[in-house]
Amino acid sequence: NRVDEVITFNSLTEENFASIAEIMLGELRTALLEKEITLTWGEGVAAYVAKHSYSHKFGARNMRRYISKEIEDPLAEQIIAGYGGKITGASISLSEDDKLVIRCI
Repeated sequence: NRVDEVITFNSLTEENFASIAEIMLGELRTALLEKEITLTWGEGVAAYVAKHSYSHKFGARNMRRYISKEIEDPLAEQIIAGYGGKITGASISLSEDDKLVIRCI
Protein backbone atom coordinates (compact mmCIF):
# COMPACT_ATOMS: atom_id res chain seq x y z
CA ASN A 1 0.00 0.00 0.00
CA ARG A 2 2.47 2.60 -1.10
CA VAL A 3 2.50 5.18 -3.85
CA ASP A 4 5.23 4.52 -6.39
CA GLU A 5 4.62 7.56 -8.54
CA VAL A 6 2.15 10.33 -9.15
CA ILE A 7 0.60 10.74 -12.59
CA THR A 8 -1.04 14.02 -13.53
CA PHE A 9 -3.77 14.02 -16.16
CA ASN A 10 -4.71 17.10 -18.13
CA SER A 11 -8.39 17.91 -18.50
CA LEU A 12 -9.94 17.30 -21.90
CA THR A 13 -10.62 20.35 -24.05
CA GLU A 14 -13.55 20.80 -26.43
CA GLU A 15 -11.13 20.10 -29.30
CA ASN A 16 -10.26 16.78 -27.66
CA PHE A 17 -13.98 16.11 -27.31
CA ALA A 18 -14.54 16.70 -31.05
CA SER A 19 -11.89 14.08 -31.83
CA ILE A 20 -13.47 11.66 -29.36
CA ALA A 21 -16.89 12.31 -30.91
CA GLU A 22 -15.49 11.34 -34.34
CA ILE A 23 -14.17 8.10 -32.82
CA MET A 24 -17.47 7.29 -31.11
CA LEU A 25 -19.47 8.03 -34.26
CA GLY A 26 -17.03 5.79 -36.13
CA GLU A 27 -17.76 2.99 -33.65
CA LEU A 28 -21.48 3.46 -34.28
CA ARG A 29 -20.79 3.37 -38.04
CA THR A 30 -18.94 0.06 -37.63
CA ALA A 31 -21.77 -1.45 -35.58
CA LEU A 32 -24.33 -0.41 -38.20
CA LEU A 33 -22.20 -1.79 -41.06
CA GLU A 34 -22.60 -5.23 -39.49
CA LYS A 35 -26.33 -4.75 -40.10
CA GLU A 36 -25.63 -3.52 -43.65
CA ILE A 37 -26.53 0.08 -42.80
CA THR A 38 -24.14 2.83 -43.86
CA LEU A 39 -23.91 5.78 -41.46
CA THR A 40 -22.76 9.20 -42.59
CA TRP A 41 -22.66 12.50 -40.77
CA GLY A 42 -22.28 16.03 -41.97
CA GLU A 43 -19.71 18.64 -41.25
CA GLY A 44 -20.02 20.07 -37.79
CA VAL A 45 -21.86 17.10 -36.26
CA ALA A 46 -18.85 15.94 -34.21
CA ALA A 47 -18.25 19.50 -32.98
CA TYR A 48 -21.96 19.79 -32.12
CA VAL A 49 -21.86 16.56 -30.11
CA ALA A 50 -18.69 17.74 -28.36
CA LYS A 51 -20.22 21.10 -27.51
CA HIS A 52 -23.46 19.65 -26.15
CA SER A 53 -21.84 16.84 -24.18
CA TYR A 54 -18.79 18.66 -22.86
CA SER A 55 -18.27 18.09 -19.16
CA HIS A 56 -15.11 19.16 -17.42
CA LYS A 57 -16.09 17.03 -14.43
CA PHE A 58 -17.24 13.80 -16.11
CA GLY A 59 -15.04 13.76 -19.21
CA ALA A 60 -16.01 11.59 -22.18
CA ARG A 61 -18.45 9.43 -20.19
CA ASN A 62 -21.03 12.16 -20.58
CA MET A 63 -20.49 12.07 -24.36
CA ARG A 64 -21.28 8.34 -24.49
CA ARG A 65 -24.59 9.01 -22.72
CA TYR A 66 -25.34 11.93 -25.04
CA ILE A 67 -24.68 9.91 -28.21
CA SER A 68 -26.79 7.06 -26.88
CA LYS A 69 -29.73 9.29 -25.99
CA GLU A 70 -29.64 11.82 -28.83
CA ILE A 71 -28.41 9.71 -31.76
CA GLU A 72 -28.62 5.97 -31.13
CA ASP A 73 -32.11 5.96 -29.58
CA PRO A 74 -33.80 8.04 -32.34
CA LEU A 75 -31.92 6.05 -34.97
CA ALA A 76 -33.09 2.75 -33.45
CA GLU A 77 -36.68 4.04 -33.35
CA GLN A 78 -36.53 4.87 -37.07
CA ILE A 79 -35.00 1.50 -37.91
CA ILE A 80 -37.72 -0.30 -35.95
CA ALA A 81 -40.44 1.85 -37.54
CA GLY A 82 -39.13 0.96 -41.00
CA TYR A 83 -38.79 -2.73 -40.22
CA GLY A 84 -40.88 -3.82 -43.20
CA GLY A 85 -38.61 -2.04 -45.70
CA LYS A 86 -34.90 -2.37 -46.29
CA ILE A 87 -32.93 0.42 -44.62
CA THR A 88 -29.49 0.71 -46.18
CA GLY A 89 -28.30 4.03 -44.83
CA ALA A 90 -28.61 6.61 -42.12
CA SER A 91 -27.41 10.18 -41.91
CA ILE A 92 -26.85 12.71 -39.18
CA SER A 93 -26.87 16.40 -40.00
CA LEU A 94 -27.61 19.75 -38.42
CA SER A 95 -30.80 21.66 -39.14
CA GLU A 96 -31.07 25.39 -39.80
CA ASP A 97 -32.02 25.95 -36.15
CA ASP A 98 -28.95 24.01 -34.91
CA LYS A 99 -30.59 20.69 -33.99
CA LEU A 100 -29.53 17.15 -34.85
CA VAL A 101 -31.44 15.62 -37.75
CA ILE A 102 -31.33 11.84 -38.08
CA ARG A 103 -32.67 10.18 -41.21
CA CYS A 104 -32.84 6.60 -42.39
CA ILE A 105 -32.74 5.78 -46.10
